[in-house]
Amino acid sequence: MGYNVNQMANSQDNSYSIETDNTENKLVSLDVLPSDLWETISAFSNMDGGMIHLGINGDGKRVGVNPNYLDKLQRDIVTLSSSGFNHKLYPEITVDPDNVVNVYIRPVPASLRPIYTPKRGMLKGGRVRIGSSNHQLDEEWIKRFAITARGGAELLEFPGEHDKLFDKVMINKYLEVVKERRGNVYKNLTVQEVLFKLRAITPNGVTMFGLLAFSNLYALQELTAPTVNIAVTHYVGTSK
Repeated sequence: MGYNVNQMANSQDNSYSIETDNTENKLVSLDVLPSDLWETISAFSNMDGGMIHLGINGDGKRVGVNPNYLDKLQRDIVTLSSSGFNHKLYPEITVDPDNVVNVYIRPVPASLRPIYTPKRGMLKGGRVRIGSSNHQLDEEWIKRFAITARGGAELLEFPGEHDKLFDKVMINKYLEVVKERRGNVYKNLTVQEVLFKLRAITPNGVTMFGLLAFSNLYALQELTAPTVNIAVTHYVGTSK
């Protein structure tokens, strides 16, 4: 399959059993994925990412998945993510000791949004996450994605070693949030591997995003000033 199935140490912690803007629970019947799973994958991909728990009911009770179906369900998740959308997606899958399957869907880069199912078309086949529910794309969302896709300055590269430019306290704070909100999906990765996944660092140095997120007291100013302007866009509401 190409994905490691790890036993999550905090599987009995029910703190993530309630559905939120980045958590959704679904029951699984036999060895068939929920028919609306694509909606949640699309919604999380188009927004801030999120965790799908297969084997938790609407009340947050952990009922698990029949162990005989675990392997097939994971293969089907990878297949759906790989070929069911307009861009190939790469879910991170773990399985708890009580056979709850956790599927973390990463947010895709702005240049790839919206994520949708081609057979349904962009509007009907795309979703965004608002609160604890998925909503169909509309023309306004398409416009927002197009505006955001024109960016790219966040990946501007600067030479330097991240361990000298980044604040370790800020990195640890981020990892604590990931552990709490995303089921500790980076549990088996080194800090450097996490930073590469986030595009905070590259083989050539650090990125503007890395500096904005993790810079120590002097690195951002020393590396970027006075050549960088930061543009701020205001959106209606409280989400980005």
